Amino acid sequence: MLPDDARLISLSDHHIEPPDLYSTGLPASMAARAPRLIDIADGQAQAWRYGDQVTPLSGVEISGPLDEIIARPVRYEEAPESTRSARARLEAMDLDGVDVHCLFPSSSHGCAGEQLRFLGDLGVWAACVATYNDYVVDAYAAVAPDRLVPVAILPFGDPVAATAEVHRAASRGVRAVTLPCNPGLLGLPSWHDAASWDPVLTAIEEHGMPLLLHIGTIGESTAPGRSPDAPLVSYLTLANLDVLGAVVELAYSPVLHHHPELEIVVVEGGAGWLPYLTERIDFFWRYEHARGAGTVRDVPPSQLLGRVRAAFIDDPSAIRHRDEIGVDRMSWISDFPHPDGFWPHSRQALALALRDVDDDDARAIAGGNAAALLRL
Repeated sequence: MLPDDARLISLSDHHIEPPDLYSTGLPASMAARAPRLIDIADGQAQAWRYGDQVTPLSGVEISGPLDEIIARPVRYEEAPESTRSARARLEAMDLDGVDVHCLFPSSSHGCAGEQLRFLGDLGVWAACVATYNDYVVDAYAAVAPDRLVPVAILPFGDPVAATAEVHRAASRGVRAVTLPCNPGLLGLPSWHDAASWDPVLTAIEEHGMPLLLHIGTIGESTAPGRSPDAPLVSYLTLANLDVLGAVVELAYSPVLHHHPELEIVVVEGGAGWLPYLTERIDFFWRYEHARGAGTVRDVPPSQLLGRVRAAFIDDPSAIRHRDEIGVDRMSWISDFPHPDGFWPHSRQALALALRDVDDDDARAIAGGNAAALLRL
């Protein structure tokens, strides 16, 4: 069971970027090309404009039933103060019984900041990334650096700039970094292109940062297959499938071969699928290996897959199969403020989920594993 004094450390939470983030944080020469918040729907809602791309502020960032808010554009001021103000967030965390939040961008920015790629200028993209990361470090997490952990985004369209930003973020004390879970779906080099990703991943590895891969890589190919007239719940049920695809690609790519010390965590995609995927990935590896396929390595992909960790909000199947998965690979997230979490009852919900788990394993899943990854 979950001990009363166990720390809850969430590896994935979100905040809302302030409307003036880029207008005040970028050089004047770049201001005209910077992202900006604009009114839409006759002023009833707002959206971020990234070059020619317009992305409405998502209703998922505010409280309410999923089916009522997820597709509804909103205004910045509709978001709870706890998503905009670090001090209000700390009060919400205390009410929830959670010690630490890891801070990802809002959904309208993309969970890896991938909407910034639409700016059309690599220099402006890199400057916006630096502005975003500095804001989270200096203006947000600095309020309580022992409880608010910035997750750095990168200008991943340029390996040189992305590598430089990893080093710069590490020098600012950032403990974790994120990338799109499947960059190949964004028209970028895939994980199989070692030359493109090795410099970036080497820098992340050198600094001992975990690479947190969030579900929801934004791109035309990422929506899981469903009928146009299917209900919203069918999409929500399938929303984590991009993570499974990314994990398979990583296991077959050079990434884990070239970076033996790199810690990778897929967040918000659950963990109960790991035993199934481990069996299936080796089934086809054996098939290809028997055929002598030149693309198949000698190491079974399950061995590499075993290095990938997973973080979940609620996953009874993963908890039941924890010994098979490996407790050290499992971590909890609150996903604050998204309504698929349990705020303000996260601690009670997690305690119920871990009621049949021994104390040491419960501590590890609730926060111990995350603490080790983040060097807290």
